[in-house]
Amino acid sequence: MSRPGALLGLMLFAGAMLQAQVKTGLDVLVEEHFAPLWGKRVGVIANQSAVDREGRNVVNLLKEAPGVTLAAVFTPEHGLTGKVEHGRPVADGVLPGTDVPVYSLYGATQRPTPRV
Repeated sequence: MSRPGALLGLMLFAGAMLQAQVKTGLDVLVEEHFAPLWGKRVGVIANQSAVDREGRNVVNLLKEAPGVTLAAVFTPEHGLTGKVEHGRPVADGVLPGTDVPVYSLYGATQRPTPRV
């Protein structure tokens, strides 16, 4: 036999869980207008899945963030766009329309080096 109070508590808990929002670090940075990064040069490891809750890519958000200098982008397997075939090395490059270097972490080098 169940108690009505326990059932009501469970329903309230379930309702609260449905309204809870999980935020990524990127979502928090966007909400804070990137304030923790102001005046800094930053590098980011990213691919096409690095997006905020509105689907905006971290690289684009950092490029446009006031007071933040995007100094480098590091890409894992499949590259920045996710279009490099499985197992193929990813080439270094430059972010289109910028002078921001893009360094592969899935090619000859597999981790950031002291030069970057």
